[in-house]
Amino acid sequence: MLRICGFLVFLLVVTSCSDGIEDGVAALNSGDYAKALQMLRPIAEYGNSDAQYWMGVMYFYGYGVVQDDAEAMKWYRLS
Repeated sequence: MLRICGFLVFLLVVTSCSDGIEDGVAALNSGDYAKALQMLRPIAEYGNSDAQYWMGVMYFYGYGVVQDDAEAMKWYRLS
């Protein structure tokens, strides 16, 4: 029973992360950088490589953050 509950929690987290990444990338593409940052940063900090990549993009180009090559590289390496 505990394994089933753990698996269901895992599925919930993965599904919500995927939705958050898609919404964050959509916000990024539409130019709503504050919303993209708000959505992607927590997922990236949680360890999701897709969100980490997009954080790298945001720092590399300065989308919604101060452009910072070192911070961009940090996120790219984590991804």
